[in-house]
Amino acid sequence: MRVAICSNKRAEREEIAGYVRAWGEEQEKKIESKGYESGKQFLYNFTEGSPLDLILISVEQGVSEMTGMALAKVIRACKEEVGIVFISDSMESIYEGYEVSILYYLLRPLKRREIEKCLELQEKRVEKREDKYLLIEEREEIRRLRYQDISYVSSNSHYIEVYTRTGMIKVRKRLREIREELSREEFIEIHRSYIVNLGQIEEFKGQRIRLSSGKDLPVSRGKKKELKEQLLHFHRKSHQSSFENEINI
Repeated sequence: MRVAICSNKRAEREEIAGYVRAWGEEQEKKIESKGYESGKQFLYNFTEGSPLDLILISVEQGVSEMTGMALAKVIRACKEEVGIVFISDSMESIYEGYEVSILYYLLRPLKRREIEKCLELQEKRVEKREDKYLLIEEREEIRRLRYQDISYVSSNSHYIEVYTRTGMIKVRKRLREIREELSREEFIEIHRSYIVNLGQIEEFKGQRIRLSSGKDLPVSRGKKKELKEQLLHFHRKSHQSSFENEINI
């Protein structure tokens, strides 16, 4: 597991790094951690392809620095699978955290057990994510697509188009066939022409959804209730129980 610690307090960075290192040794797990004194310093070393599983961000980064929330938004925009943990002196920023689907909210003074809980939660998410993928037969090749990389699937006559982070793959198959192959806990048919990844939905309003890529898709009237229920269930399982307050139907 790769962990980043972003705090303008050196002692805090070292304290967290010590807890992370001790947890890895006790669990006999390979774990790497690196500290950053500001959001700007982190972003200078960060790209979309940078390996990262978990980041702990101090919400208060100083007046002249990028706020913890601003940093979290940048990370979430290009890495939806990263676990984001907020660190703060108060609960004031907890509701803002749900905008970026935080994994956990830590209050100072920090406790070792709370840091370990964050590591355990993200480890379970990583293991679950790595186990799930879709096999796509393209020409004479078979490709394996991770669930987390699939944004949505659309139907186009006798073909389907699988949209991923890096592009689109066209396959001669029917939508109902793909629907049977994908996990119903993570994907849902919102329209006779579309199946979407629940984890990619940023907004659900009226009869449309907006994905994290910015793409808008229609929702059939008869699918609205099912989508709301599935969306809430999905985010409760992902430790985002307050997501219900963000849905506007």
